[in-house]
Amino acid sequence: MSGKIFKISCVCFGFLCFFVFANRAIGEESSTPPSDTASQIEEKQSELQTLEEKIKALREKNQQKEQEKSKLNKTIDILGDQIGQTRLELDKTKVNIEETRLRIKMNLEDLQVLDIRMGNLKKEMENILRMIGDFDRRSLWETLLQKGTFTDFLQSEQSYHSLQSKMMNIISITEDAKKAKQKKEQDLKDKQEELQQFQKLQEVQKQSLAFEESKNVTQLKKTTAEQQKVKSLIAEAQQAREEIQQQIFTLRNAGINISLSKAEEMAKYAQNLTGVRAELLLGVLKVESNLGTNVGSGHYPDDVHPDHREAFVRVTQKLGLPLTAPVSRKPTNYSGWGGAMGPGQIMPGTWERVEPALASLTGQKSPSPYNLQDAFVATAVILQGGGAASGNEYEAVNRYFAGPNWQRFTWYGDRVLAVAKEYEGKI
Repeated sequence: MSGKIFKISCVCFGFLCFFVFANRAIGEESSTPPSDTASQIEEKQSELQTLEEKIKALREKNQQKEQEKSKLNKTIDILGDQIGQTRLELDKTKVNIEETRLRIKMNLEDLQVLDIRMGNLKKEMENILRMIGDFDRRSLWETLLQKGTFTDFLQSEQSYHSLQSKMMNIISITEDAKKAKQKKEQDLKDKQEELQQFQKLQEVQKQSLAFEESKNVTQLKKTTAEQQKVKSLIAEAQQAREEIQQQIFTLRNAGINISLSKAEEMAKYAQNLTGVRAELLLGVLKVESNLGTNVGSGHYPDDVHPDHREAFVRVTQKLGLPLTAPVSRKPTNYSGWGGAMGPGQIMPGTWERVEPALASLTGQKSPSPYNLQDAFVATAVILQGGGAASGNEYEAVNRYFAGPNWQRFTWYGDRVLAVAKEYEGKI
């Protein structure tokens, strides 16, 4: 009899050791020495800080020269600084891509560790359940007969309750591990999406740098008039400037070409509903069209991100559209997804989120992302949610492009605001 109690005590002691070890493993996870991946991430963060300081210095230098550019050679200096800033922004994006890949690697490593831990917890839980089951299958009378003394019986009961208590503890540890795994999985998903945004931005920055470097600087020396034409090197800003003179508004890759007065009417209608500036809306739609070189050339389901496929089906069914409705094409020069709809390049899931507010504002039963007027209002609703109507335009615009990662994509906001500036006082 005492031998049986000794076995039970050994089991309880072994489980207690495991419980202490499991708690210590979870509690001390953050105190383990940094891995090679963590060290590499720190190096990338240091590189990013250095690049950010250089970009800030160039931006301040350029702003100072803008104020002094009455002299003939100032425009040429500004051109050189802008090209230098674009190169630094491209370097920054490259480092961001490298850092994000390292963070993805770290998340995968952490998930592997959590999977092993949860597997061990599951095995231990099965062992405890088996022992508790042995106790539960015995009747009270059988247990009393098997124990030599009443003290032996009490000790057996205490061991049983101890097992139950430890079972509850291991369930708690398992729940914590599950939550930690869910957080790591969400972090992994966020970083994968962030990587796609950086890759998309990198392609756009390369195009912008090629455009800037193609300018013939020697032509700027000919006349002061020519220098004034190149006060901004952003492609969309120049395009907008030329279109304003012609009183037209185009969304290049969306195949839309309307009168400027019609575009103004739509933008101001959205402004009246949401409080978001009409000029800003024109800037966002123009930049989105020019960024989306694959606008409308993709198809469901191949080009649509898996997370947005069900939403795309629901949106098209509600609008009575076929599943062949156009979406942006999946990029071929970097890993990423398409699936954005209409002139505003709005993802299906995002459209479902803003569509109720859009319907309420416009009084329409079924607004459509493919309708230009609805795209203006939907874009305004999204920007309004980011604070654009309350004076926080810069953050709102960057959030439109990159969501919670907006601070790493401020180049996009600079581009949109430069285009919006062209429309100020002209619409």
